Amino acid sequence: MRRRALLSLPLGCWTALARQAVAQSQTRRRVAVLLVAFDESAPAVVLFRDRLRSLGNTEAGSFDLAFRVADEPAQLSARAAEIMALRPDIIVAMHAGVVDAVRSLTQTVPIVVAFCSDPVPLGFSASWSRPSGNVTGILDGLDILADKRVELLHEILPSARVLGFVYEPVNVMHRLALDRTRAAVQSLGLSLRLYPVSGADLAQIPARAAAEGVAALIVVPSPSILYNRTDFVAAAISRRLPTIHAFGFEAVEGAVAALGTEQADNWVRTADYVHQLMRGVPVADLPFELSARVLLTLNLRTARTLGITIPPALLARADEVIE
Repeated sequence: MRRRALLSLPLGCWTALARQAVAQSQTRRRVAVLLVAFDESAPAVVLFRDRLRSLGNTEAGSFDLAFRVADEPAQLSARAAEIMALRPDIIVAMHAGVVDAVRSLTQTVPIVVAFCSDPVPLGFSASWSRPSGNVTGILDGLDILADKRVELLHEILPSARVLGFVYEPVNVMHRLALDRTRAAVQSLGLSLRLYPVSGADLAQIPARAAAEGVAALIVVPSPSILYNRTDFVAAAISRRLPTIHAFGFEAVEGAVAALGTEQADNWVRTADYVHQLMRGVPVADLPFELSARVLLTLNLRTARTLGITIPPALLARADEVIE
């Protein structure tokens, strides 16, 4: 009956339906991005915008792009409310803490997270392969690669017996990384000391750790830790204490080593997800993925300053070596 009724429509009605279909296909989508501690001018975010354009999306044509910035985690709830007031079709969340703030306000608007730990224990999805909620995105390896960082330190410092772990206890991603780090340390018969960060005391940790016999520090990134990283690394070097981090630029700036996903790649892949969502692909068909670029960066200059010899086999595996 329905098919027969449609076939009997006059030409004018068919024209109206065609116009409606075209209008729907050209509907502008509103994409809202919630950042923490840096704004839309950051190089990685510029790459995100450039990638959207390269895929055929233009802010003057197919979509609107709005940014909100939380200068610190305490502002996330307020910024998330501002995001929802924009009535977005798609939300881009910088990390899992941002997802939590947004998900408290919507369970239906698709959320793409640029840097995410394992989404299952975070409660974002029942699986990686088929997201069961309204969240998908790129995994950053903070927790997934935690055991690899321990193994890397053990390879660099085979005689070390005590390692330190620098993290923010309130950060759920850091707690996941801690669980994996603790398991890896125990499997090697080593000890782990914890150095929780609160406020601006990050640069004081190396002196405490050195006094407590820690051989090296594992540092999990967060906006506040990254903001204060220069003073922290300088303090660690002054105490002759090697550190391992997650992002290559941290090793370039003085840390002995870094192992983790490339920030730029995460933002480019985030744009790919947004592109698919704008074309109607459901969240459930966009699995969580670990960034394809996991980079090992070694700083030989810092290693020599600290009297550390990095094994040749490890140097051969490095993606970047700072001489």
